[in-house]
This record gives sequence, C-alpha cells and structure tokens, in this order.
Amino acid sequence: MELFSEKLKKARKEAGLSQADLADLIGVSPRSVTDYERGCAVPRYKKIQKIAETLGVTVLYLTTDSISDRNFGENIDQMMQQTGDIYGEMAAMEMSDLINRNTAFLAGGQVPQSVKDKFFEALMKAYIACKEEAEKEEP
Repeated sequence: MELFSEKLKKARKEAGLSQADLADLIGVSPRSVTDYERGCAVPRYKKIQKIAETLGVTVLYLTTDSISDRNFGENIDQMMQQTGDIYGEMAAMEMSDLINRNTAFLAGGQVPQSVKDKFFEALMKAYIACKEEAEKEEP
C-alpha cells in the first residue's frame, strides 16, 4: 500500500515534472508540493482534483492507500466532482471518505472489478439521494 505522498511523488516523476513544474500547473508554491510529498501537508480536496487531472490519475488512486490502479474509479471521480459542484467541497470530501472506508470492505476478495465499480456507483448515488432528500426537508 502506498500513501498519498508516495503516490503523488511517483505520479509526478512518471509525468516528467519537477516539483516546481507541478506547483506552477496546480497553482501552489514549490514548498507546498515538497510538503505534500513528504507527508507534512495534505492539500484541500479541490487541489487534489487539480493534481489528479494534471498527473493523469484519479482522485481515488491518490487518496486511497489500497488502490494501486492509477485509473481506478474514473467514473467515480466524475461523480465526486459533480457532487462537489452541487453541494460543495465538504460533500465531495464526505463522499471520498465514504468510498475510502468501503474500499477496505472489498479489498482482497474475489469480487470482480466491474462489480466493485457498480457497488461504488450505487453507494455514491445513495449519498446524493440522501443529500437531495435532506435539502427538501430543510425549511
């Protein structure tokens, strides 16, 4: 299992970017990228989305230690982004946390990836439905 900091450094190097290059592309200081790669700091969710987009990996790959597939959950990333656009960054972070917690549930088993993807999609749709229902109930 690789941590966010390790995955970030690996993906950056594979993209052929220096820390300064990545910093310029995502709009932070080179020191911030250094801190991310050392595990001293974790960027906000919107910045993680920008990093993933810039490096050609998914948010779930970067944020979930047990995921080693750089493209895991491409459709899930899109749903998290849409959720963030509608309900805000906190909702996207909640959804990401929900996915991360359930990844362990399916890890190491014999469940095919296509079934895992459907499970995560259903989980995210249920989350969105709950958010929509809660909005209807608010005065």
